[in-house]
Amino acid sequence: MPTETKNSKMVQLLGYLGLVPFVFPSVIVWNLSFNTPVEFLFLIFCSYSLLVCSFLAGSIWAFNINLNQSPLGSIVLFFMPFFASILMLVLFNQAIALSVVNINAIEHLISIALLLLLLSSYVVLYVYEVKLLAHKNYYRKMRFWLTLVVILAHSSWLLFFYINFLK
Repeated sequence: MPTETKNSKMVQLLGYLGLVPFVFPSVIVWNLSFNTPVEFLFLIFCSYSLLVCSFLAGSIWAFNINLNQSPLGSIVLFFMPFFASILMLVLFNQAIALSVVNINAIEHLISIALLLLLLSSYVVLYVYEVKLLAHKNYYRKMRFWLTLVVILAHSSWLLFFYINFLK
């Protein structure tokens, strides 16, 4: 097997395995009994999502530098995960939040804002990458499917919060 084919298979394997921490909590949350606390599961999901989002933004930055393109656009992309990390701090570190506002009253709204910010980050990163970077065909297909599943996972959490807390 040629090295390029081997590498593409490894990239695809790792890419699709990376979906497990997105899909698992997004499915499990629907199978928990009523009134089961979901905060820890949500923290795992959001933390992983933020890590992957930051990784993608950094990868795009590296691609731009490697192609001798201006890194300004990819640097701006870092603001989305940055703001998401601030929302996570507020949501999961109530000692910080309570000094500013009663977080319990708006906890679910912050959760939805965080999910929407992360979801939109993945869409913007995907569109930016597809329009400005010329990747190999296998990678473009993989990125499309990975992004679609990640968007569906975030949408699952949005629907969960809407049905259980905002309806």
